[in-house]
Order: sequence, then C-alpha cells, then structure tokens
Amino acid sequence: MKRAILLAGLLLAAMGSLAGCVNVDAKAPENMGWGSPPPQASIPRADPTSKADLLRENQQLRQRIAWLDEQNRKLAKKSGELESDKREIQADMAKIAAERDRYLRAAGR
Repeated sequence: MKRAILLAGLLLAAMGSLAGCVNVDAKAPENMGWGSPPPQASIPRADPTSKADLLRENQQLRQRIAWLDEQNRKLAKKSGELESDKREIQADMAKIAAERDRYLRAAGR
C-alpha cells in the first residue's frame, strides 16, 4: 500500500514538473514553405482624385496578380507531375494485368 501511494506521489510530481514544459501559446509558422505569403486579398479602393492612392492600389493589385500567377504556375507543374505519375502507374497496372493473364493461361484457367 505504501508503495502504491509513493508511486502515485512520484507520478503526480513528474506530471507537475512536465506541465511547465508545455508551451500552450505555440503558433504555427506563417510561411510553411509554400513560397511567399499571399499579399492582402482585400485591397481598399483608391480615391480617384489621388494619384498616390491610385498608384498604391495599382501596385497592390499587381502584387496580388503576380502572387496568384506564381501559385498557378506551381500548381500546373504539380498537376503535370501527378499526371505523369498516374500514367506510369497505369502502365505498371497494365503490365501486371498482362503478366497475370499470361500466368493464368499457362496454368490452364
């Protein structure tokens, strides 16, 4: 009985000491390796009478378009790679099916 109480006490002490090691406020990094973070999605409309404001809006829109074009390029590349992988897998499946059929014919089935 003493042993169980001592073990429970040690277990509680260990859990208490480990509880201080956990960082509950941890956040995921902003950039997870997918390239640059996206520019602001909602761009405030420019005042048509202010040249500086129009230039700012134009620059922000161009940055957004450039980022979206880059994402499209990356996704098109990834899509091409996946299509290539799909073709390879289908070719392998066709070879396996042909070999299976050959063995079945050889076995007389």
